[in-house]
Amino acid sequence: MGIPSIAVVVLALLGIGYYILESSGATDPGQTLGPPSSGNPFIDALAAAIAHAEGYYLPLSRPNRNNNPGDITDTGVGEVGKDSGGLDIFPDSNTGWNALYHKLSNIMNGGSNTYSPIMSITNFAYTWTGGDIINGNGATANWASTVASKLTASGFPATTDQTLQEVSA
Repeated sequence: MGIPSIAVVVLALLGIGYYILESSGATDPGQTLGPPSSGNPFIDALAAAIAHAEGYYLPLSRPNRNNNPGDITDTGVGEVGKDSGGLDIFPDSNTGWNALYHKLSNIMNGGSNTYSPIMSITNFAYTWTGGDIINGNGATANWASTVASKLTASGFPATTDQTLQEVSA
C-alpha cells in the first residue's frame, strides 16, 4: 500500500469515527459522561451548540486538543497557557467547559463589554468568530446556523435572527 492509499484509509477512518460520534449522541470524545452542567439548561445548550460550531467534537481539532470547547481566548478561568493562535489551553475538558459556561453566564447576565443577551445569533456569531475575516462571512453564517440548529435540537427553538434572550426565554 503506497502513501496516497494510506492517507485515503486514514481519512476514511476519521470520517467514519466522526459519523459514529455524531450519530451516537456522544457529547465529548474525551469523556464518557459528557460535559459538566452549568446548572442552567440554556447555558448548557448554548455551550454545546458553540462547541459544535467550533469543531470541538472532531478528534484532533484545535478546540479538542486545547480542551477548549468554545475556542475562547479571554476567560482568565483555569487556563494553563495559550496556543500559537492565542487560544486558551485548559488542563482538561471539564475546566474548558466550566470556562465556557462562565463566559456565557456573564454574557447572559449582561456582564460582558463585548457581547449582549440582546444580540441576534447572527450578530453574536459575527463577534464570536471575529467576523471570520479569514474565511469570509459565509463561514460566520454557517456558524450561526449551526448554533441555531443545535439550540433547536436541545429544546430551545431558535433562528439566526432571534436574540439570545428571546431563545433563552
